[in-house]
Amino acid sequence: MQSSRQTCAGWIYPPGNLGLVLWFIFISLMVSSGPVAAVSLVPQTCDLPAYGNWNNGMKPDGYGVELQLEWVKQGHRIAPWLPLPLPHQTLQVSRYESALREYRARRLPITFTGTQWEFLLSEQPYLRIKDDTNPNVLGRSGINERRLSPFGSEKYWYEVGKSWTDREMFRQLATIYPDPPQVILLSNNEHPLLGWRELERDRRFVSRYGSKLTDDQKRELAVSLWETLYQALHRGMRDGLAGTPWKDRVRLVGFLANGSMNMGRDSGWMFERLHTPDRIDPYSRFWDGSSYDIYYNSEETLLRSAPFRAMNSVFMVEENRRTKRDYYAELSIWDGHTYDRKDWRQRQEKRQPGSSLSAFVALGTLGMWLLKPEVVREFRFYDESYRNNREYTQGIMARIDAVSSDPVLKSFWCKGELVKNARVAHPYQHSVPAKYQAESRWYFLDVEPASASPARANPDRYAAAIALRKGRVPDRSWLVYGYGVGSAGTSARLMLPDFGMIEVTLSAAGDYYLVSEKTRSVKPLHAGGASGMQ
Repeated sequence: MQSSRQTCAGWIYPPGNLGLVLWFIFISLMVSSGPVAAVSLVPQTCDLPAYGNWNNGMKPDGYGVELQLEWVKQGHRIAPWLPLPLPHQTLQVSRYESALREYRARRLPITFTGTQWEFLLSEQPYLRIKDDTNPNVLGRSGINERRLSPFGSEKYWYEVGKSWTDREMFRQLATIYPDPPQVILLSNNEHPLLGWRELERDRRFVSRYGSKLTDDQKRELAVSLWETLYQALHRGMRDGLAGTPWKDRVRLVGFLANGSMNMGRDSGWMFERLHTPDRIDPYSRFWDGSSYDIYYNSEETLLRSAPFRAMNSVFMVEENRRTKRDYYAELSIWDGHTYDRKDWRQRQEKRQPGSSLSAFVALGTLGMWLLKPEVVREFRFYDESYRNNREYTQGIMARIDAVSSDPVLKSFWCKGELVKNARVAHPYQHSVPAKYQAESRWYFLDVEPASASPARANPDRYAAAIALRKGRVPDRSWLVYGYGVGSAGTSARLMLPDFGMIEVTLSAAGDYYLVSEKTRSVKPLHAGGASGMQ
């Protein structure tokens, strides 16, 4: 799993007349090659996906280091993870020593998962600070809120950041494995923050900036202030690793440290996260990467929100990979399973017995091909057991493994470009920023009959598919991935841009098809159990 990212972030124009000639030749070739479908121009990556989890095995039969090591030795694509204990706690380093030595032999990265690091700023002694350096919201009525404000002192953010990593535990771990390709510190990133439209709740806002800022000015101000504070937090975390070889290898990643995946859904999306006129995702200015989510924990989410949000995120990942060197993107997936018998998994099983596993694998695979993340990270609560989720974990792990073991999938992962369906507008169109109004954000292929389209269907029967394209006319090929809901095998006619109508059968767990322009063939690709799970 040693990183081998290859990027082609944009065209470089040669200088002088030679540049003009070469550019003219390029344009001529593009015109002579005939019409092409719109494609996603995300820089290509050969960082093949690996499996991860949010559960650290803190309870027996969880997703702990022993299970991970077993998977690694079995040949699964694993991005190992360890818990990040609170600063006053520590790890039993001896428990991880043999695993770290095995990871080093295989050149695997390691990840530390934990809570949101900045929550300590809303605890004592910081909460009781009386002056304007308090990192929390200073209410206008004199009552402090246990919620972080962008108007506090960056000194405390740095101090808390350093407390997480300036520990003997990290020095011992780095001695055992001094040269991992990368060390990811992954934050849950869910601590309450003062929103940009609520800045007036903190009495420091009006005293410093007045009361006449526009919404755009407030968002720009909030981005600038949060950037300063989070950079201080992250600088402290890096400085805590001083004296270890990990300082220059660490990357700070946050769950949903990205723009609103609900962009355009309704009027409320603009208040969920920050955006500015020039960037839908300003978080990459102060995070090294994000864990995007594709969570399906209700019937509405299963059918629409999960894939719609994922398609809405493609341009964000593209933008960040073009503008930020070594931007890290991973995908968190969840089937909504909780301890409540009324959870999504149980409701889905009641409606369609045996369907929750297939839906989890199908939609997780969809998100994987849309975003091409470095890690697909399954969410399970800290005290859940692997035993109760074994089939779900093994199902998605098989799909991840197949990308590296199957030469066709591997080739499309490294060289394939997502095909946009410019004929259909993404359903989320409410107050889309001007910069992105022309952005095609829809990737589902057109389905016949139209009633089977995921944008129109009821939850009981529909077909959904996306495609990746590689090669040049007249020798292009497409990888089509799709899934059906409503029967063991859903027959569907899909309109593949620049090729024409194809007829496929899609199982509930999802299937791959390989389409050749040269031979005009459409062949099923049996990879990663794609056709075997019903």
